[in-house]
Amino acid sequence: MEFEKNLLEVSYNNINIIEAKKEWLKIYIDNRIDVSGTCICQHNIKYKIYMYNIHNNNTIMVGSTCCKKFNFGNKILDNEILREIFSNNISRGEYTIINNILEYTNNIRDQLINLFREKILMTINLDKTQNYQKLLKIRNEVNELIYEFKIPYLNEIIDEIDEKLRDQLINLFREKILMSINLNKTQNYRKLSKIRDEVNELIDEFKIPYLNEIIDEIDEKINIPCRFCNKLMFLDENDKFHSKCRIKNKLEIRNKLDTNCIYCNNKLSSEYEELEYLNDDNSINYIILNNIVSHIKCQKDNNILEIHDSLDKTCIYCNTKILLEYNELDYLNDDNSINYIILNEKVLNNINYHINCYKDNNISEIHNILDKKCIYCNTKLSLEYNDIEYLNDDNSINYMKLNNIEFHIKCNKDNNILEICKILDKKCIYCDNKLLSQYNELNYLNEDNTINLILLNNIKYHTNCYKEL
Repeated sequence: MEFEKNLLEVSYNNINIIEAKKEWLKIYIDNRIDVSGTCICQHNIKYKIYMYNIHNNNTIMVGSTCCKKFNFGNKILDNEILREIFSNNISRGEYTIINNILEYTNNIRDQLINLFREKILMTINLDKTQNYQKLLKIRNEVNELIYEFKIPYLNEIIDEIDEKLRDQLINLFREKILMSINLNKTQNYRKLSKIRDEVNELIDEFKIPYLNEIIDEIDEKINIPCRFCNKLMFLDENDKFHSKCRIKNKLEIRNKLDTNCIYCNNKLSSEYEELEYLNDDNSINYIILNNIVSHIKCQKDNNILEIHDSLDKTCIYCNTKILLEYNELDYLNDDNSINYIILNEKVLNNINYHINCYKDNNISEIHNILDKKCIYCNTKLSLEYNDIEYLNDDNSINYMKLNNIEFHIKCNKDNNILEICKILDKKCIYCDNKLLSQYNELNYLNEDNTINLILLNNIKYHTNCYKEL
């Protein structure tokens, strides 16, 4: 079809039509009846829908009928700048047919670049603060187009903005740092802290890595943030945290460990030390600390008792304790917690027996079922079938196989051969001789010794008789 063929030619994915259709966004609908257009399928159209490709920046025209027929163009371009540029061009009639795609795309490229260059020029007469704030806003808009709509050629605008911003921002913040020199120690600290936060916000929000040199300059003057409270400090070079923060963290751990074990009711601190719950940077490891409610040995002993209670049942077959076969330690994890997955599966889930007792009982039940007589020879089925064949891997009975046994295999075969012979004992409709003189009854047995009635019921004559006729 022309629609699919032409669409693949202008799509990034030019092989798979389903994937190709996902690349296109609806950018403008032209309902002017007096302006004709050509759909990508090459038919003339009245109602024109313009689509934009997010991967290769191509633009096409599609008729409303093709949109519905091929389930195409459900997504709409939501970027205001791109949509405005596309709409202005299309409404002026600068783009109407598919053959102009390359020319139109280049035109859009030039317009986008010029649009942002004009915006940059308009910042010249602003004061320093307004100027860099405006440039940052423009930079953000351009970045959105680059990453969201895959328009890499706009990187040259980012470079132009950064060329103006880099020196301006660095000088701006250096001036602010210099203004804090004549302040007293506390005021200086507060001022530099505020500048540092402001720079960090710009780095995080606008991804401007060159501002990290300002962070380094500030940290040289006021040292690093405390690893506990993250506030900047006036301390010696070797200090990584406020001493009061370290003491506070140790006290918090001590208070937690000063609680009682839920089993023995003695203090947890008798086994645990607070230093075990400080990370390398001396912050508190809450993940481990908050999970401590008992001594290790108390938890293990308690869990063994719980497992023991679960295993303290009598086997329903031999009437002796299940514990004689199961070991409670087998149901403890490496951290001494109970492995309920295994325990529930083997003990609590209605399993009240020893494995061997369960197996022997099921073999006995199978034997009783196989102790019935063959429906053909009237002798016991157990003469041919083995009880163990009807046990599953978990020693349960395979009733699906077992309940279908009513005869010996040989008896079933012999009986079915006799049945076939009876059917073949009728006469040929042409020569009046019996069909058995030509056909072999074994040919009408399936591999499982059942009768192939489809073949058998279609025999009414000898092959030679039919041929001669």
